[in-house]
Amino acid sequence: MDHSRHPWRAFQSRNFRLYFVGHSISVVGSFMAQTALIWLVYTMTDSAAWLGGVQFVNQFSTFVLLPVAGVLVDRWNRYYTLLVTQILFMLVSLITGILILTDNIHAWELLIAMFFIGCISAFDIPTRYSLIVQFVDRSQDISNVVGLNSAIYGLARMIAPTIAGVVIASAGTGICFLIDSLSSLAILAGLSLMQLPPQKHPFIKPQPLRQGLQEGIRYVMNSLPIRIVLLQVALISMLVTGTTTLLPLFAKDVLQGDAVTLGFLSAAAASGALLSTLYISTQTRLKRLSQLIGLGPILCGCALVMLGASQTLLISLIAMFIGGFGFLLQQSAGNALIQVVVEEEKRARVSSFYIMAFTGMGTVGSLLMGVLSSQIGASKTVFIGGVLCIAAAIWFFFELPALQRQIER
Repeated sequence: MDHSRHPWRAFQSRNFRLYFVGHSISVVGSFMAQTALIWLVYTMTDSAAWLGGVQFVNQFSTFVLLPVAGVLVDRWNRYYTLLVTQILFMLVSLITGILILTDNIHAWELLIAMFFIGCISAFDIPTRYSLIVQFVDRSQDISNVVGLNSAIYGLARMIAPTIAGVVIASAGTGICFLIDSLSSLAILAGLSLMQLPPQKHPFIKPQPLRQGLQEGIRYVMNSLPIRIVLLQVALISMLVTGTTTLLPLFAKDVLQGDAVTLGFLSAAAASGALLSTLYISTQTRLKRLSQLIGLGPILCGCALVMLGASQTLLISLIAMFIGGFGFLLQQSAGNALIQVVVEEEKRARVSSFYIMAFTGMGTVGSLLMGVLSSQIGASKTVFIGGVLCIAAAIWFFFELPALQRQIER
């Protein structure tokens, strides 16, 4: 048996096992809170523009801070940084849940909460991306770690929205935020039990923030594979992420459903995402990863076209499954390729640029889709997004030969 392609090979590391269990529980709580948030905002405001606005505030704050965060995380102890961010996440969810349960919450307060979550995420995500590769000893296992880490989110997207839909219907949205707060204890426990080696690269004399940021930008611009992957990730994130913002409209207005319907749609996308991340975790060849970065957007485009034309729950669920598979196929393959080729001392900065492409352009997409759907309707908006995804995939395949020549050197 070829153990180099075994999808569970990273579990040979005790540190990764602790991370996987703790982070899986924590992420389930986070996605429950996200599902509760979009349902709460829509029921409070009955506005697609408000849905887009809440997502925009959250993601824009992350986007603005990420360049600085990447430079700082490359200097800091990543383990302690991750502990601090998880504690802050826990406190914000706890306060938000209490405000909802005491009926003291307003839409503008949700905007503030999402702003703080976005600021914390700016430091949390590049820290995690650059730290988890230290949970295994062999460089050939990095793609496996990245794939399994993405699988955590795929699993959470499959489980959490369905649970959240039931909890919202029976106990209200505030309970979801309290569950999210308690779930943070799992990752904190996992981190506290780890035995990590010293950070692999020695700390150099701190540079001015501006100089560190410029160095990271030059590195990305001079690396053809990283540059092309980041651009493709940005395009597809802008077109696809906004679809999640519009899901309450599909559930309530197009499919005539409720919070449970929303949970089913999200779970269908998560099922496809989980399957794609498990597939990515078996891939070790950079050439194959580069091909999958182009295949994912084609699947996303077809799924969005199908969803935009759908009027039934079954067709919508199929479209969400295909879209979830394609979206995470591209994101996981792109992240895995970048983490393999990037230099260690620039890992957090490049990770921050990846997140900016993924989350930042998703911010723009959420806002644009929210506003556009209020003018032409959710179905037409999603259909147009699907056509543009296919166009972006065609562009990437024209650039693919040059990318592959670089990574094969």
